[in-house]
Amino acid sequence: MTRRTALGLAAINLILIALVAWFSATVLLPPRGERFDFVPHWVGGRAIWAGQTPYTDAMTARIQVEMFGSTLPPEVDQQRMAYPAYVAWLIAPLLLISAPAAIALWTALQLVAMLWLPMIWVSLLQWRLPGLALVGLIFGLIFAFRYPINVYVLGQFTGTLAILLTIGIWCLLRGYDIAAGLLFVCASVPPTVSVPLALLILGRYALAGRWRGLATYVFGLALLVGATIVQIGWWIPDFVRTLIAYSGYSHPVWPPLVFGSPAIAIGVVAIVSGVGLWLGRRLWQPFDRSHQLRWAITVLLLCLLLIPQTGNYNQLLIVPPVLGCLALARTLPRRGRWLTWAACTLILASSWLYFIWGAQGYVGTHWETLLIPLPLFLVWGALNLSAAKALTPTPFPKARGFQPEGN
Repeated sequence: MTRRTALGLAAINLILIALVAWFSATVLLPPRGERFDFVPHWVGGRAIWAGQTPYTDAMTARIQVEMFGSTLPPEVDQQRMAYPAYVAWLIAPLLLISAPAAIALWTALQLVAMLWLPMIWVSLLQWRLPGLALVGLIFGLIFAFRYPINVYVLGQFTGTLAILLTIGIWCLLRGYDIAAGLLFVCASVPPTVSVPLALLILGRYALAGRWRGLATYVFGLALLVGATIVQIGWWIPDFVRTLIAYSGYSHPVWPPLVFGSPAIAIGVVAIVSGVGLWLGRRLWQPFDRSHQLRWAITVLLLCLLLIPQTGNYNQLLIVPPVLGCLALARTLPRRGRWLTWAACTLILASSWLYFIWGAQGYVGTHWETLLIPLPLFLVWGALNLSAAKALTPTPFPKARGFQPEGN
């Protein structure tokens, strides 16, 4: 990438962020005030910079007053700061401005990140699409799929998590392992999904002899935790107690157990584990470009299926696997390609079914945590079986740290 191209992309992003932030400030915020999921971390982050722990009842009351104007009854979501205290370092620039301005900018960052997400993955997958087809695909994945807009409207962290992981994978494919490790550190909020993802992806590279990314990630995360301990003291036990309290009213869901049947859960775990082990075996050697991409997509789906979820926001992470399925189907006969497109379209469209169920008061809206990623995982496994050479292998790059590509 030339300097002129990089400056052009930076200018485009600044314009996009400014436009979306203006839209958020003038359209999204007025009817909602500060009732966004970002606010607890803005209040808690400012407290951390002031040397205070964000995990006390007094801080929770401060968050509630900031968001709602008064404290909340104990039976509802208390809006505690439920993320690790090191989030204060990662969102530090936004802590210097007012809450409304920070919310507008944060929601803009989420939406712009989600706009870039499919474009970067299309490039990673070496999938050349006509301009109108690419625009239609982006529109479908971002605006017709329920969860990206949900992340934007609520001010969640999943957009930045997804784009940072994606850029990190882009760096790994080019041998910039140290940069990838640092990007994965920045993506470690929320940690429930991002940390297992980072360890599985970077751990696989370490087993292939490329350990710099994993070492950078572990050291960087330890540095963040250590810096926060210096700032506010030993916060880990308070954070664990907050997580336990949070799970009491957030009702986390383990996807294999959404139907409440241990037998079904055992069956789901057996299927997912079996397909995962088979894919892992196939992806073990050689670890070329094709296998690196497939490993990353497989790990995304495994984490969505096997890690307890406290909301539907992480469903945004199925966008890369959907694109991986569509790209992998390119070598299939026409019927196979159409079946893949139809299956992916139905999986994405089904997200609205759970929204309608929830609006009508039906039970089972949490089924989405299983019934969206599981069919896609099975499609992904079938495609790997029938189109194993669809993604063109390229030589395994030598790790180069921060050196420019080509040096």
